[in-house]
Amino acid sequence: MAALPAPTYVIEPTEVAPAPWGDAPRDWPLLGETVGARVRRELGAAGLREAPDGLRLPDTLLVTAGFVRGFLEGARGTTGPAVAALGPSLAADRCRARSWLGEVPAPDGALRVPLVVAPGDGRSALEIARDPATAVVVVDPEEQSKGVPTPRVYAEPGSDGITFSGCAHVSLDLTHRTHLLQANLDLLGSEFLALQGSKAKLALRYLWGRLTPGRTLLSRVGTGCTIHPTAVVEACRIGDGVEIGAYAVVRGSVIGDGATIEDGAHVHVSVLGERARVARQTAIFLCLLMEGAHSAQAVMQTCVLGRHSATVSDTWFLDVRVGSVEPGDDGLLPGRSFPVFVEAGEGHPREGTFVDSGSRLLGCTVGHETMIAAGVVVAPGRSLPNRATIVGPKDYLLARTALDEDAPHEGGGGIFRVQDGRLERVDG
Repeated sequence: MAALPAPTYVIEPTEVAPAPWGDAPRDWPLLGETVGARVRRELGAAGLREAPDGLRLPDTLLVTAGFVRGFLEGARGTTGPAVAALGPSLAADRCRARSWLGEVPAPDGALRVPLVVAPGDGRSALEIARDPATAVVVVDPEEQSKGVPTPRVYAEPGSDGITFSGCAHVSLDLTHRTHLLQANLDLLGSEFLALQGSKAKLALRYLWGRLTPGRTLLSRVGTGCTIHPTAVVEACRIGDGVEIGAYAVVRGSVIGDGATIEDGAHVHVSVLGERARVARQTAIFLCLLMEGAHSAQAVMQTCVLGRHSATVSDTWFLDVRVGSVEPGDDGLLPGRSFPVFVEAGEGHPREGTFVDSGSRLLGCTVGHETMIAAGVVVAPGRSLPNRATIVGPKDYLLARTALDEDAPHEGGGGIFRVQDGRLERVDG
């Protein structure tokens, strides 16, 4: 195939808006900006400009400059239309079952993504990508992975832990709600890979941070921030006006403008949107909090909180599936765990069914302006709607403190349980 007549690109609009948020993927938050803004910036960094003809991709595709360069270089030797594929990697495996192109053949474990070159072709980028006759150009994501030890009962088969990875060249088609979390974590991983590019520079920055009072380690901090001297902040990007309380620990994260991390909170490898808040003594890991979201539960892993949503201290989002091998069956089988299954998105070839998320560790997705009250336990990989208030079992809540007539009011004692909102004696 001849080179493009000009270094240009075309982003094709789609009507995709995966539940529960109803937001188009191009408007989803991504490390402090939107997916659409990030894609345009990456295409510009690859030397392309927007014009009516050129490289084509739908507005659901997140792609980095390195991936685009690799695809264009590989496509020069082809004739006719060509489509990109993410090379064999954990990243490709994680989203294969949820991708609209996961069932279209690709070489040796690669995964097609709708980034195409097709001069004079009247079809959409997605149609060209779905055509088995289209030439496939495999791009190496330059993935680095690290195994984290875990109990064997929920470790990956044949190992003693769970593997996390980061790609230097990211390409991800955002066709399912769980792709939003994956996109943010993949981009976080690529930032860390870039940070580690020069070991000498990294060592100097670390030494400077250790020797300079009041500085955070390997972090970029905005203006007007209040960071308590006892807080630990390492390898982070901190926005303007952020507050971090006493003895808080923040590592490997992106914190948006005006966010608050209260005393004793832990935030690890996560993204907080503008004015998001993590309550005191709360720990979040591999999570995304959108604008104005508030997390107060004790521990939260691999979850997404929508805009202005909130959880309380007694909310629990499970992130490890211990159940039967049937995707939609949550019957418990003690001592065994399986990959988390999620609902296939609208328009997916398997819409209405459960598909493999590609992960053994996946939490909950919460809609915009939704509050999760005490006593709510949510199964792994599930999705909660927008603008809802979700409460736990009614027997869980003690609403009336008056005791039964035969209950001791002075002295004595007894054993009581909560029944229908009041105390009920259970000890003879």
